[in-house]
Amino acid sequence: MTWANLYERDGVVVGRQVTEGLGDESGYFVIADTDFQRFKVTLFPTDEGTVSVSLSAPMSARPDQLANFTHDIPTYCGPEDTLAVGDDGLLTALAKPPYSAIDFRAGFTVQLPAVAVPALRFAIEAAFAEAKDKAARNASG
Repeated sequence: MTWANLYERDGVVVGRQVTEGLGDESGYFVIADTDFQRFKVTLFPTDEGTVSVSLSAPMSARPDQLANFTHDIPTYCGPEDTLAVGDDGLLTALAKPPYSAIDFRAGFTVQLPAVAVPALRFAIEAAFAEAKDKAARNASG
């Protein structure tokens, strides 16, 4: 795997992780504190034009280890869904499941440090741009 550092400021980093041999299609974005001890948000741009969102944070029983808190919460946010962070650091990821006939949204909110806001906004914009490009390539065959 290769890591490309895209942004780093105020103790927060944004990187792009790519699995070698699979091309750029396998890349995803990671937003975390620089020590990877307090939080990690992962954004996976998909071929369908959505962004899958994952959150890892310390476990209460093992505060020295990050655990994926969104493993059972499939959140694939499209342009019509909510994937945003407020000025105070509240990250909201709410998506309409594809099987829902009504405007039902599922997902999560999490309070992250306010210093992470610029990094999160940068990564969210980049992930949606990549997802849009992937969907366009996928549609054109």
